[in-house]
Amino acid sequence: MADMSNKSLALLLVAAIVISLGGTLVMLNQMALTGITGMAQDYGEVNLTITSNASCEVEDSVEFGTNVSIIADIDTDSNNGAVGFNDCSGSSALCRGLVINNTGNVRLNISYNSSVNGTGFLGGGSTVAQFRYMIDETEEEGADGCVAPGSATWANVPLATDSLICDDLNFSDDRDEITVEFQVNITPVTPTGLKTAIINVSCQEI
Repeated sequence: MADMSNKSLALLLVAAIVISLGGTLVMLNQMALTGITGMAQDYGEVNLTITSNASCEVEDSVEFGTNVSIIADIDTDSNNGAVGFNDCSGSSALCRGLVINNTGNVRLNISYNSSVNGTGFLGGGSTVAQFRYMIDETEEEGADGCVAPGSATWANVPLATDSLICDDLNFSDDRDEITVEFQVNITPVTPTGLKTAIINVSCQEI
């Protein structure tokens, strides 16, 4: 009787182990399907702070066009059609002055220089005073700032050295542009051919 009891206990123990292993395998299979249990979740952040962004761009280029008589006084704020060049009055896209736009979010000082002055631009016996510029206050947005010495009258285009043309250009959409007008005096000694000046604009945060 004792032998039967020991055999019975052994069988029950084996059965218990089999059941336990079976349950473990079932649980592991479920975890593989549903993911690891007890996993916690949390969230992080990506933060970016921009305190200032100094940026500007030059809109359009000046295209006076072509004339055949050579002798002429032309500028980007006039109708030059009478001497064979483009009409630059109003908002003509062909021949308006250079529009400088503050595209950032801070007030800017605007300076510029040219790759050539009047002598280099026109050639021959031309003088520095035959290529000049002016900040047109009537085309300034909002009349906010931009008071630089001599900027409101015709002045010689600067060569190499930056000249301040706006000392406080706003960044608000309704007052973030200025227009630089150019004037050229063509004389009988001015050689024929294409004339090009590269205007370099610098924008510096105030």
